[in-house]
Amino acid sequence: DALYRWIKSVDPSRPVQYEGGGADTSATDIICPMYARVDEDQPFPAVPKWSIKKWLSLPGELRPLILCEYAHAMGNSLGGFAKYWQAFRQYPRLQGGFVWDWVDQSLIKYDENGNPWSAYGGDFGDTPNDRQFCMNGLVFADRTPHPALTEAKHQQQFFQFRLSGQTIEVTSEYLFRHSDNELLRWMVALDGKLLTSGEVPLDVAPQGKQLIELPELPQPESTGQLWLTVHVVQPNATTWSAAGHISAWQQWRLAENLSVTLPSAPHAIPQLTTSET
Repeated sequence: DALYRWIKSVDPSRPVQYEGGGADTSATDIICPMYARVDEDQPFPAVPKWSIKKWLSLPGELRPLILCEYAHAMGNSLGGFAKYWQAFRQYPRLQGGFVWDWVDQSLIKYDENGNPWSAYGGDFGDTPNDRQFCMNGLVFADRTPHPALTEAKHQQQFFQFRLSGQTIEVTSEYLFRHSDNELLRWMVALDGKLLTSGEVPLDVAPQGKQLIELPELPQPESTGQLWLTVHVVQPNATTWSAAGHISAWQQWRLAENLSVTLPSAPHAIPQLTTSET
């Protein structure tokens, strides 16, 4: 508390976020728990963790809630990422959080055949070491993406979609930017085979919506899994992306059997008889 008061006396304009004191002490301007679950408490006997909903329901509390760490991008991870982003969008005081972390912290070594590989955690003869706990990024050390980066990108995209009948509702989460370099490209595929597609320019104001009416979708001749996929595509290159960059996407499974063929009986159907005992 003394250090917090000193910081404020020197520069009161800067917010202070301090998790070490218990995430909600008077020495922090931001409630900042680590790995709080969305709906339920985490019952570790030694270090119990409250849920996000419990943090938000503290009586008389108005400080913003920012998770100082909530997603550990190691190995096959980020399976619960979508649930957190649903909560971020649902609760105004919940301002987001931080992923641990961006890039794998490894170095290139070469085997006896001259092939490069990522070295870490004792590969240099170092003891003790943190083993693989420096390998938890959304991208590899050479900055190529992990699969988890695709999930992170999808949940953090600035366009959200809702399908109702033949109408797609596109909502922009941009605060200031009007869509001026985006197309909505849609595709219908049956068991992975493209049936039809099209594209429409997006004209969405910041925090606005656009309704896009699809044409009558084709009736497939056979049954199977029918999917509608939409991409937001940037036709022109920008300072950070190439032409054709996909900035957002969504997918819905449509009615499985739009064209139903009734099976024919292989032989005469026996007559049903009943009896009471």
